[in-house]
Order: sequence, then structure tokens, then C-alpha cells
Amino acid sequence: MLPPDMSRTLIVLMLSLPLVASCTATRPAGTSGADAEVIQFSTVDQWLQLYSDVSMMSTEQAVERLVTVDRPEGTGQLFYYGLLNSQLESYGAWTQARDTFQELLELDTLSPQQHQLVDILRQYNQNRINLSLKQKDLLAEQAELQEQLQDVEQDNDRLQQQIQALTDLETVISTRREE
Repeated sequence: MLPPDMSRTLIVLMLSLPLVASCTATRPAGTSGADAEVIQFSTVDQWLQLYSDVSMMSTEQAVERLVTVDRPEGTGQLFYYGLLNSQLESYGAWTQARDTFQELLELDTLSPQQHQLVDILRQYNQNRINLSLKQKDLLAEQAELQEQLQDVEQDNDRLQQQIQALTDLETVISTRREE
């Protein structure tokens, strides 16, 4: 189950994608090969299709494709590179995706719809980063609390031993007085 912040982001992304997709176009003419065609997508509709294709990839497939887009150039390649990094389940990949989408946002060549889509994806990756950091902090806090609990349990055991020793001593003293 996803944390509430990430679920909210995914819901916003899914609800806004059809709105952004209202701008339709065809694929560029003269493209050949799956990767060349994917990298040259330029319209929002094509970017949404690319998003759908990448989201269906396994981690291994995404890594293989990342190797082929080693140094992305151009808007389409940057978008594809960001999507591929988003597909991976690691903090470093999410920061790379966020930074790539931020780089795209700074370009003047994006249509308003492309800008909106890229901003949603940047925010999504930023939320993943934030949640990862929060989880890391919570795990560290949990470890610290677990250590404190063990210390308290050890103190409790020592106190129980001291109480038992005092009870035994009291019993011995009481028995001697009776004799």
C-alpha cells in the first residue's frame, strides 16, 4: 500500500493525464526502430503513450534502455530519460528523474500541456524522494527507540534482581529474628 502523499500524487497524475492528453498529434514521420521512435516523441499524446509504455517495463528493461540513452540530448530524450529513471525503485534514480524533469521545465520549447505533464512528473518524483527521506528518518528513530527500550528492559531486570535480593535479605533477617 502506498503512503497517503504518494497515493494523492498518483491520483492527481492519473486524473490530469486525460486532460493533458486532449492535445492530439501523430508520430513524427520518418522514424524507424523502437528506441528511435520512442526518443523522438514530441507531443503530449505521444509522451503519454511513452509514459504508459515505460510504466509497463520491468526494472531490468528500464536499466537496459537507460544504458542506450546514456547522455540524453533534446527534449524527447530528456523526457524518456526522466521516465526511465522514475521506473527504477531507488533514491538516486528518483533524484535523477526529478532533476531531468526540472531541466525540461526550464526549456522554452515545451507546450503548456507538456510543461504541465513534466511538472506533475517532477512533483511525483520529489514526493517519492521526500517519502524516502522520511522513511529513513523514521527507521533511524525506530532503531533509537528500540535501543532505548532495550536499555529500559535491562534496567527493569536489574531492579527486579535488586528487589528479589532485598526480599531474600528481608526473609533471612525475619527468619533469624524468629529463631
